[in-house]
Amino acid sequence: MKRLLTLVTFLLFPLLAGTAQQKEGGEAKVYVCTGPSAITYHKSADCRALKTCSAEVKYVSFSQISAIRRPCRLCYGKPKRQQNAKQAKQSKQK
Repeated sequence: MKRLLTLVTFLLFPLLAGTAQQKEGGEAKVYVCTGPSAITYHKSADCRALKTCSAEVKYVSFSQISAIRRPCRLCYGKPKRQQNAKQAKQSKQK
């Protein structure tokens, strides 16, 4: 049962994350800081984390940025600890 729940979570998360993005012309868009140490993308330009951006904030397509940046924890929430624990357990077994 636990495996099924985990599998369903991994299959549905990308679908849910994709629908959470703002869409403009059918394409998902997110906000990013162009600073040299920026590593996240954001749902809103009003995100508290973007207030500390030392460079320009840009509105870009999600497909452009999702492979090189991670979601902001303030906008999207913290990653599940259970997933991290499972990954650590699998790496110990190898």
